[in-house]
Amino acid sequence: MARAKAKNPVVIEAGNETTAPPDPLQDRAPKILSASVPESTLLVLHRDSNLVLLLSIWQYVPIQRRSGRKRKEPEPFASNALADWLWSLYRVDHDSIAKLLGKTFPAARIVRRAQRLRLVYPDGTIHPRAEHYLRAATSEALNEMGVVREDRKDRKKREEQERKKAEDAQREATEGGGPDATE
Repeated sequence: MARAKAKNPVVIEAGNETTAPPDPLQDRAPKILSASVPESTLLVLHRDSNLVLLLSIWQYVPIQRRSGRKRKEPEPFASNALADWLWSLYRVDHDSIAKLLGKTFPAARIVRRAQRLRLVYPDGTIHPRAEHYLRAATSEALNEMGVVREDRKDRKKREEQERKKAEDAQREATEGGGPDATE
């Protein structure tokens, strides 16, 4: 469940499609925001199903750079102020979140919690520890539902065993040692 990096938005001008210039701050955001996320933050994630739902769809949430925001960047040592400043430059589409997760989903509150915990980034990615947690939770949920996920190595091994079994059955049938053969 690797997160794809968000692409630059497409801008349509007088019928011509062009790609908007990259946002250099958006590329710095994960580094700035993930600087001090303790592992214990995952306990909050583990106990908050709304937070887990938000992280699972975060890559699909439209996030736009606000125009006209020229506030001065705070000092680097004021990490909370820096995170608040960074997020003040972007607008998260809470309506899209509500459409994806249901009208009663408290999008603004949960987004703010995820931002404060520094689990989400303006480029559509999430903190690596949260990504790991989501992969594990997804695997566990699929197992509980009886859906078995097979990794590539297991699938190749199973396919090889099935191929050998089919070859053995074919060989026995051609040599006369099939299931209907009598001694």
